Parts: sequence; C-alpha cells; structure tokens
Amino acid sequence: MIVAFLDKDPDRVAVRRGIRAGIALSLALMVALSVLHDAPGALFAVLGTIGLLVSADFAGSLRQRLAAYATTGAVGSVVLTVGWAASGNVWVAALVTMAVTFALGFAAFLRGSVAVGTPAITLVFVVAITSAPDPGDLPQYQLGWWCAVVVSTITALALLPRDSQTGVRRALAEVFEAAARAARASWLDMDATEATAATTELVRRADNLDREYGGERPRMPGLTRHDQALDMLVAHMDNARRLLGGARAPATAGAPEQKALAGAICATLADLARSMREPRFLPSAKQLDDERARFRESLDLWVLARTHEGGEPARIAAQLSEQNDLRMAAVLVQQMAQGARVANAGGLETLDGQPPIPSRTWRRVLRSQLDLRSPWTRNAIRTALALTLAVVVVNVAGLDHGFWVLLGTISVLRFDAAATGKLAVPAVAATAAGALLGVLTLVASSSSPGRLWLLLPLAMFLAGWSGSALGFAAGQAAFTMLVLIVIGIIDWPVPRGLALVRVEDVAVGIIVALVVALLMWPRGAAGALRRELGDATELSGAYLGGAIGSYGAFDHDLERARIAATLAIDRAVETIELARAQRGPTLELDPWIRRATTTYVLVAAARVTASLAPRYSCLPAIPVLSDALAVTRTASDAHWLEVSAAIREGRPQHAAEGHGMESADLDGLRLSTMDDASAFVIAAWAVDWAAFVSRMSSTPTRSTSTAAA
Repeated sequence: MIVAFLDKDPDRVAVRRGIRAGIALSLALMVALSVLHDAPGALFAVLGTIGLLVSADFAGSLRQRLAAYATTGAVGSVVLTVGWAASGNVWVAALVTMAVTFALGFAAFLRGSVAVGTPAITLVFVVAITSAPDPGDLPQYQLGWWCAVVVSTITALALLPRDSQTGVRRALAEVFEAAARAARASWLDMDATEATAATTELVRRADNLDREYGGERPRMPGLTRHDQALDMLVAHMDNARRLLGGARAPATAGAPEQKALAGAICATLADLARSMREPRFLPSAKQLDDERARFRESLDLWVLARTHEGGEPARIAAQLSEQNDLRMAAVLVQQMAQGARVANAGGLETLDGQPPIPSRTWRRVLRSQLDLRSPWTRNAIRTALALTLAVVVVNVAGLDHGFWVLLGTISVLRFDAAATGKLAVPAVAATAAGALLGVLTLVASSSSPGRLWLLLPLAMFLAGWSGSALGFAAGQAAFTMLVLIVIGIIDWPVPRGLALVRVEDVAVGIIVALVVALLMWPRGAAGALRRELGDATELSGAYLGGAIGSYGAFDHDLERARIAATLAIDRAVETIELARAQRGPTLELDPWIRRATTTYVLVAAARVTASLAPRYSCLPAIPVLSDALAVTRTASDAHWLEVSAAIREGRPQHAAEGHGMESADLDGLRLSTMDDASAFVIAAWAVDWAAFVSRMSSTPTRSTSTAAA
C-alpha cells in the first residue's frame, strides 16, 4: 500500500511539502500561543503557514527565495491591514474584496515572487475581511502572520531545500547531451544503427523534459529575463528535436562547410548541456555563427557552379532542400545558446548572423492580458465577483466563521462551469468526511486535549501531502480535519456543532462558486482554447505570409503583424496554462499544446525570414523567383486560414501539401551572377520554411512549453 501511495508522488514533492508544513505549523502555532500569547492571531499563523509552505514553492537561489518570502510577507501584511479595516461595513468590505482579489488574481499571470505567494496572501485576506475590526486585534493579527512568515521561511530554507528549477535544468542538460549525440551520429558519423539508437534516446529524454517542466511543475515561470530564457530553451528544444535526430547528411557540394557546421552544432549543444549543469558557464555561439556564414557562402558558390554546369534548377532546389534540417537546426541552436547565456545571468553576444532573439517584455505581456478576452483577466474578474458575493452573503446572513464560506468558494471555483460543478459534490462530501474524522479525533482526545499537539504534525502532513498525491477530495477532507484539530488546540473545548457549521459554510461557498461560474463565461476552457488558438494560428500564418511577401516589396505592416501574432499567442498559451493550473474538467491538453507549439515555430520562421529580406533586394528582378514566392505565400495563407477555421470549429483540418522549392515552377530561371545564386538560395530557404511549418501543422511536435515567441 505504501508503495502504491509513493507511486502517486514519484518525485516526492508532496512528501517534502507535507513534512515541512507539518513541522512548521506546529512551531508557528506554538510560538503564537506560548511565546506571543496571541490567540486571536493564531489563525493567521496557521493559515499563513499552510499558504506559504503548501501552496507556494519559491524557486531560485537561497538569496532569491529569502527575498521572495520577505516580499510575500510585506504584501500580505498590507493586504491583512486593508481587509481588517474594511471588515466593519458590508458594502465597504464588498468593494475592497472586489479590488484586492482581482489584483491578486490578475497578478498570478505575471508570475514572480508575489504571484507565487498569492494563495497565502489570499488566505490571510479572507480571514481579515470576515473578522471584526476591533482596534486591539490588528497587532495580534500581524504578529500571527509574521510568525507564519518567519517560521515558514526558516523551515523552507533549512529543511529539505529544493530549487524547483534544478530538475528542469538537469532534464535540459540530458536532452542537450542526447541531441548532440543524435546530431553527430546523423550528420557526421552517418552510422544508421547508432543514429537510430541516439534518436530514440533523444525522444526519451525530451519526453522526460516535458514531464519535468509540464503538468505538475512547482510554479509557472516568471517574467524575469532568467525565467523567460529558461522557458525559451524548453520551447526551442521541443521544436528542434525533429531536426536534431534522424535526419541524414545530404551528399551535396559544400561538404566540408556542411561538416564544419554540423560539428559546430554538436559542440554548441555540448556547451548548452554544460551551461545547464554549471549556472556560471556562458556558452558561445560565435563558432556556430561563423560556420553558418561560411556554409551560406558555400551554397551560393555551389548553386552558381551547378548552374554553369547545366544543372536543372528543380534538381538544384531539391538538393538545397536536403540541407534544410541542418540549417534550421543551426538557427535554433544558436538562439538557444543566447538563451542559455541569459538564463545564467550573462548577456547576449553581438554576432553578424544572429537571428532575432525572442523576448517577452512587461509591456507586451500587460498589453496581451489587459483585455476581456484574456483568460487571466476573466478568471480574476470571476474570482473577485465570487468572493465579493461570498462576503455579502456572510455579512447579510450573519454566518459565524465566515472565512470558511470564502474558503469553500476558492476551493471549487475553476475556469468554467463544468469544472466547478465537477468539484462541488466531492467538496461537500469530502468536507463532511473530514469533519467526521475531526470530531472523532476531538472526542478521542477529550480526556487529554494535549494529545492534539501530537496529532497536529501528522494532520498537517496529510493535508499537505494528500491534495497532490491523492487528489482534490482527499486534500479537502484532510484540511477539514486539520482545521478542527487546530481549533481544538486554540480554543478548547470546541463548541458543539462546529463540524456541522464547517460543512454548512463550505456548502454555501460552493453554491456561490457555482452561481458565478454559470453566469460568467461558463464555457471556459474548451470554447476559449478554440477561439484563442484559432486566432493565434491565423495571425501567425498572416505574419509568415507577410514575411515571405517582404522579399518582393517592403511591407510597412509587417511589424504590426508580428505584434498581433505574438499577442494572440500570449493569450492562447495563457489560456492553456490557466486550464492546466486549475485542473479543470477532464480535458486533454496535449493537442492544444501541440497547436501552440506550431504557432511558435510559425512566428520563429517568419522572424528569420523577415530578418533576411532587406539583404536580398535583387529578388524582384528575377520574375521566376518572385512568382515562386508569390505562389508560396498564397498557398501558405490559404493553409493557415484553413487550419485556424478547423480549430475554431472543432473539426479535422485538410491535409497539408507543404511543397518546397523543388516543386516550384522554375522554368526559364537563369542564374548568371553571384547575386542571382544568392537570391535563389534565399528564396529556396523562404519557400522551404513555409513548407516545413505547413507539414508540421498536420503532425505537430509534442511540447509542454509556453515560451514567448
């Protein structure tokens, strides 16, 4: 049985959380009652400790985590004061609840320290807003809260410390090492057996990265440059996995430069692995950038030589297309090298051929989310209205222990009505079961209430562990039992009927959550995902089409198209994140995640394509190439419009043709100068990129990343 339970928590994250919370809660409550003599503030000490050690798991170095706990403590102290001051008047309390809970809900998407600590801050606020505003109580409330902050901080830093990013870095290092082996076997050694084995290992390691970074990862990434860079590495690695393994080195001209480029890719991947294991090591893409430039020049020379030898343009184009995996992988690996430098607190290199580096600025994020279509904005509004209604109900009905009503609302309110409804019945049943266990525990301890202190760490461990390891219902039951034990310690004897009151209050809170969920955006995840991913796909496809068109004429709207696409992607991936974070109804997210990954590749292809356009103004002078690009753009635009429509309508999409340059009509093409050859190479690059991402839309790469495009 024990083995079966442990299997539900393979990384022992829940066990670690339960042990730390069990020890810290006992210490915080003991200090609050025995040292500070703070019975009114004891509840803040208890709920603050639970919020800080069960809900929060700050990442980063020792210094960063210490700063995060201190920041959360300061914000929580302000919120506690505001809630206490507003609790005396029902309508003031309602308005303040609306403002504060909306701000906390909206802050969650910004990530970072305060966002990770918002569950603890919310717990403090709901207790304060439902308390009586006695002037003598505020100092005691603050002492209780800061007791929780200090004890939780010391416990988190000293007991079973774990940087939540360590696992991601380790998994990334293993993927980079596997990718280097697969690329070497495929492009340098050209050993089919070894390449197959190396590719299999790459896929296994990449899947492990997905598991480490997705689903139950401790916290979503922040908006710091460090967090963004680490997130970008995961996204690019998932996108590059199909390019780095399984492809065979083409036997075309420029073989020495081709091998040198492949060698530079392998060396850079090895450095990337080292940078993930050694946070102070900064990889360099200088060699890779130089080899990309030399390889690019060798292709120009090769095309011109083959043309002078009488080679057919279609055959030359086909041989160029064989190089695409190598060239695209070089672009992605070079970007990952820059991302690793930023992740390790370094700066970007200044390189001649550096492709545009993705970024996610505060301004862009706020712009994408300050919109009623944003899932985080909607969720913040929904949460704020639900808790505001709960505060009004508590005050109008005169319910005792009103914070239980608000906790009941928080516990089941999810992204949509279906998810909220699915949790409602289990929540009431689990609360009743936990209340029964709590009452039995209190009865068994009636002759010796001091036993409750012995049971407290175990009860806290179960509450902290079971929610993650056994599921929502088990966690709800364990938490209810814990609350009754805590109340027994703080205020013995426990009033009769308290367990029943707990169940009734939670039921009221659940009803409030259901009403709000049914009235506000009830379709939630499924409808929002279709709409947002459809928009992101359409706008990303339009940006790629504009980038291809810019080879013929400067497009003044291209930058606007890029911004529109990236904002739409932000909204789409945030919708996925919120659906996953709230553990809504049974909704298979992998297909949506793969669609989001496709939009990243689309925008990346468009960025690289657009960045090269100004260098090749000679393209319009070659009608055959201009026509090929025009046909490609038309086909690409039509394809992505079809894909976006299929996503919105929930139907299968038409199969993508994705023909590259070798299928273009090149009759009449004459390449007589180096500029002509260069134009041909770059046109083939643009056409083949468009074909590559079109084909990928039919069988998108599995990814769990949400890095900024």
